[in-house]
Amino acid sequence: MSRLALVCLVLAACGKEPASAPAPAPAPEPAKPPPAAAPAPAPAADAAPAPAADAGTAAKPAPAPDTAAASQPAAVDPDVKPRPGGPTIDQCQRVADHLAHFIIEGAVGASNEDRKYVETLAKHGRGATVRYCVEVAVPREAACMLAAKDFVTLVACERIRREIPKSMLGHSEPTLEDCELFFDRLRQFKIEQGVPFAEIDKTRDQIVRSCQEKAKIGTIECFLTAQNYDMARRCP
Repeated sequence: MSRLALVCLVLAACGKEPASAPAPAPAPEPAKPPPAAAPAPAPAADAAPAPAADAGTAAKPAPAPDTAAASQPAAVDPDVKPRPGGPTIDQCQRVADHLAHFIIEGAVGASNEDRKYVETLAKHGRGATVRYCVEVAVPREAACMLAAKDFVTLVACERIRREIPKSMLGHSEPTLEDCELFFDRLRQFKIEQGVPFAEIDKTRDQIVRSCQEKAKIGTIECFLTAQNYDMARRCP
């Protein structure tokens, strides 16, 4: 409410005529908006188009990542060589790739002993799995692992390396082949304990010769079927 109207209301309430009030000052003119900018003139019809950017200097999209190269399996250590009587490198590479697909899912509910066997194969990655397979597994064991579709079948493959070959049955004295199997089983135990395979291989000839001279066929059979090195060392 304006001040003049408020004065009029107060005077009317008191029964007095309002005195002539000075005319109110005229309201200021509203500011005029600035003139709109003139539109830019349309280009002439015959104007030459802007030159295209030089292909050499134009920005190029970043190349897509090479997913094919990223999906390639890691190269196998060139020092890994097949051992006599062992599986091939190609077979062990396929074993490592197969294990990677179901090792974690398949280990659910497994016993500690069985879980330890599979974890030993895969815990250090593909390269170590290939090496372990080449250095420790036997060919039938590798073939069994490739065919395994579940964890129970997989852990059963380890028992193959503990089988007594039919060729040994009926022997009264150990043969060269029997003692070579004895050394290979000893080698498996030592590698699982962390002994470098090259160090073990230096003793091969000595151990095989000593086996032929002193070992009993029953001791070799016990040694081959032992589940771990502690059990093998207790063989009579």
